[in-house]
Amino acid sequence: MHSSKGAFSETVYIYGNAISATLAGGLAPSFLSLGLGLGYNELLTTALLLQSEIDLSKVRGESYELVSELNENFKAWLNDGVINEKFKNTYAQIVNLCAQYSNQEPQVIKTTLAELVRKGQWILHGPITHEVKTSHKISCFLFDAFSSKTSPELWTEEFITSFLKSTAAERAVLATYACTGTLKRGLQRNGFAVTIREGFAGKRESTFASRGMT
Repeated sequence: MHSSKGAFSETVYIYGNAISATLAGGLAPSFLSLGLGLGYNELLTTALLLQSEIDLSKVRGESYELVSELNENFKAWLNDGVINEKFKNTYAQIVNLCAQYSNQEPQVIKTTLAELVRKGQWILHGPITHEVKTSHKISCFLFDAFSSKTSPELWTEEFITSFLKSTAAERAVLATYACTGTLKRGLQRNGFAVTIREGFAGKRESTFASRGMT
C-alpha cells in the first residue's frame, strides 16, 4: 500500500483525462468507479469538481470495491473515525496530491466528498455483480478493476456489454488502464468509439472510449 507520486500521476493520466472530458464536454456529472481501492479516483474527481465550480447538488457517483477492508477504512477516514495509521497517512498523501494538482484545499476536498457520501449522492458499494443497478445513468466510467487474471469475470465481453447497456448514459466516456480485444468489442457493441492510448510510463496500451461526443 502506497501513495507515490507515480501512482497519482498514473491516476491523472488514465482517469483524470476522462473526468476532465466529462466536465469540459458538458456531460452530466455522474461517475462510476470500479474499484474504490485507496480512493484515488474519488478524491481526484471531487478535486476537479471543485475546480470546475460545478453545482455539486447535481453530482452523482457510485464506487464498487471487492475488498471490504478498503471500503470500511475509506468510509471511516472520511468521517474522521479511528483507523490504522498506515491508511490514515496514505489517504492524507493522496488528498494532498489532489489538492496540489487542482489548486484546492485538502480538507475541502475531503469534507466535500464526505458530504456527498453522507447525502447519498456518492454511494460506496461492496463488490460489483453481473446484475448492476445504478441509481442513475453513468456519464463517466473509471474502470480500474483488478486484472483479468484476478477478476476475469469483470473483463469478459458479456459482462462489459451488459454492464454498459444497463448503466451508460447516451453521452458517456470510459477510461481504463487496460487494452484488450474483449474490452474493445464490448465498448463498440454499445456504440462507443475507442481510442487506444499509450500506457503510463512505458506500460502497455490503455483505453479511452466515448459515446455521443462531438
